[in-house]
Amino acid sequence: MIRQVEAGGTFADGKPDFLVNDEPDADDLPDTLHLSDGSTTPVSVLREAEVDGAPVDGDLEVEMSVRAPSGWVYVRVPEPSRGAWILHQVRRSDGALVPAPNRWVTDRTFIGGGKRPIPGHVLHLLDHGSTGRYTLVYRRDDSRGRPARSTDRARRRSGYASWTMANRPPRRSATSG
Repeated sequence: MIRQVEAGGTFADGKPDFLVNDEPDADDLPDTLHLSDGSTTPVSVLREAEVDGAPVDGDLEVEMSVRAPSGWVYVRVPEPSRGAWILHQVRRSDGALVPAPNRWVTDRTFIGGGKRPIPGHVLHLLDHGSTGRYTLVYRRDDSRGRPARSTDRARRRSGYASWTMANRPPRRSATSG
């Protein structure tokens, strides 16, 4: 199992659904959504996205575009803030919000097979009937009162490089590993 998620829309029943990697692959990518009614449905994986930069003070929204096929899609791409901000919500271009269980950020990717996880901040998103365009809305880490920098002691010990966001970079493509 990759994650417990929420299948909304016509699939909504208030019960948990599960994003799963039923077909083993080298990158441990999910390929099936197990719905609470016992049925399954395929999930397309997207590993590329266009973003308009990274969030910065005064501009905590990032526009992201993907080439989404119909049906369920799972997006796994580098997280634009690199862990400097907390992902607060994801809004589709049609105004619908992606449910919180269907969007998350990790600071490493587990690839299974007894291999060590790959460090790096990764955005994960599960959506149905994607519009292909999303607004990623970030917020400060209220417990710190400032952006959550990737400089904490645990990350320094694990070999993560420290960095600080200086300027909003130009539009770029993002791919994930």
